[in-house]
Amino acid sequence: MRLKDFIKQTLLDITQGVEQAQGEASVWIAPGRVMGKEQLEPSFVSFETAVTISKDGAANIEIFSFGVEGSLSSEHVNKVSFKVPVYFNAPKDFEEKHKK
Repeated sequence: MRLKDFIKQTLLDITQGVEQAQGEASVWIAPGRVMGKEQLEPSFVSFETAVTISKDGAANIEIFSFGVEGSLSSEHVNKVSFKVPVYFNAPKDFEEKHKK
């Protein structure tokens, strides 16, 4: 799986899950307002991936790596970590509805 596809699908799954939970929960989940005050704090979705460079010079970004191979190779692994801010409490049309 390509890194961009993994990130896209993960963010869509999380945000759609939050949206569905908001519709079904008996308590507020990521509300836009609490007691009349806007709540616009971001949540962060953290990602950590591994970039591997093998002895032959090929570089790969691995999302999930499982398995056992029968040969030995020289490989260097570097981790890449980043966060994506997500505003669960501000739907896409939030700005249009709150223009002054």
